Amino acid sequence: MFTEMKKNKKSNFIIIGILITLIVSIFSGCINNSDNNSNLSDESKKFVGTWKHGTSAGKLPITFSANGNCDYEGEEANWEIKNGKLVIYLINKETELVLDYNFLDNNQILELTNNNIDPPQIDDYKKQ
Repeated sequence: MFTEMKKNKKSNFIIIGILITLIVSIFSGCINNSDNNSNLSDESKKFVGTWKHGTSAGKLPITFSANGNCDYEGEEANWEIKNGKLVIYLINKETELVLDYNFLDNNQILELTNNNIDPPQIDDYKKQ
């Protein structure tokens, strides 16, 4: 009888250990820090933040979030770096902007060029 109790205790500990491992695994997948930019490339990290238009006071700023969301001049959007270009997906307009970019002044100035129009449109933004 004493041996059976030892076996039951041992199997109970094993079951409890498995349950704890399972619960920890499930809840660790629920943690999401949307402002954590550790998964971003060094190039993408340069974009994160708010950028104010440098020459046109009437244009709204652009805000790039580390989670891939973006406020592009008042439009809800998503963004990514793809094939060396900044790609902005305007959600409400179902439009994709593909822009060339260049960082100047120690990454404090962002120059965006839309080569898909003639003549190309060049806009500069200052990091806030």
